[in-house]
Amino acid sequence: MFSKLVEVCRLKEGGNPLPPAVRLDEGLPDNYHYGLAICFDDNGQYVDVKLTENKKGIIYKSGPSNGYDPTAVSKYAGNADKGVKRLGRCLKDLCEKIQAKPLQEWLKTVFLSLEESSEQISKDLQSSLTSFDTKERYPYFYIARFSPQDAAPVPLSSEKEVQAFMVDWALSSYGRINKEDKNKSLQIKDKTCAICGEKRDLIYGNFSFLACYNLDKPGMVVSGISKANAWKNFPVCTDCITMVSAGYRFVVENLQFRLGGMNYLLIPDIYVKDPELSKEILNCIVERPKQTSIKTEPLDKITSDEREILEELSEENTFKDHVSFCLVFFEEKNSSWKITGEIPQVLPSRIRTLYNAKKQLEGKTLGDTRCALPELNKKPFKFTLGTIRSFASPDGN
Repeated sequence: MFSKLVEVCRLKEGGNPLPPAVRLDEGLPDNYHYGLAICFDDNGQYVDVKLTENKKGIIYKSGPSNGYDPTAVSKYAGNADKGVKRLGRCLKDLCEKIQAKPLQEWLKTVFLSLEESSEQISKDLQSSLTSFDTKERYPYFYIARFSPQDAAPVPLSSEKEVQAFMVDWALSSYGRINKEDKNKSLQIKDKTCAICGEKRDLIYGNFSFLACYNLDKPGMVVSGISKANAWKNFPVCTDCITMVSAGYRFVVENLQFRLGGMNYLLIPDIYVKDPELSKEILNCIVERPKQTSIKTEPLDKITSDEREILEELSEENTFKDHVSFCLVFFEEKNSSWKITGEIPQVLPSRIRTLYNAKKQLEGKTLGDTRCALPELNKKPFKFTLGTIRSFASPDGN
């Protein structure tokens, strides 16, 4: 599962690896349309709140509800005062962690200005919020630099030092035994990563991006209940952490569907030597209708691209390269993420065969099966994967 997500990230990047901050960027949802930039001048003094509708330069990573978001970009949660305080907590840590002197000095002045002008900033934010409807399109707040010569506010999150801080912040939770104890480390040097199989300078022993892994259940840790040795169970390097994170978000956003009442991820396995061709094939798969089930046309459209993909593969002049799909069924409940089943190496032609059989079945009526009830003789028969689940087990398992 994890190695497949790493491969999806590679395919998406097409041979041009993205920086760790971009891979970890969660991106604000489309319904967060309006940006309210809290602007400070080159001297770090508060200027004004400016409304923007362009997310250029915005890097977003969500933090805990009682903490902060590490790039000084926060979703509006219904209270402007709390939003300003949340940004202030981020600025305080940025002042302490960023070493580049010009930016560090500017951040210190900004932090003081934010503290002194917090009441005015909250009023300006509240005033800006009344200029648009927040029921359908939501706002977000962010710290920005703005000078008279600038056409638009420059988000603080666009600074490389801030992005590096965000990466360290994200990785730090995977390198601690407990979130509360910052002194006990699970960062181990010169060990082999369990995902890529390479020996790395630094690995992490508490990678829990997907909540399907824990360190507090006896029998699930190689060294027993000793969390200090838990890195032996699932050591992961920095590159794989960022690639799994990026790959998972990409699959969830573009290749998550329902089949027979179950959620699943459609993860492609594309074995092509040319990275650009691999990326093109992935884009071809992704550019399908989002709502896909066996009872609707979109599934037929997904499988109908097999000829186009195979034609491109034939240009590689090799029979070793091929495309298949892995269907990963999962349940997400509270904070846990559980894989309930996996069907590996499914070829598009296999899916098409199933779809053709479905068409043949639906071409008949219940009367064709010599149904004893006359009123059902002309009722069309509809086949879904739910039909199989109901037939196999009354509770659908």
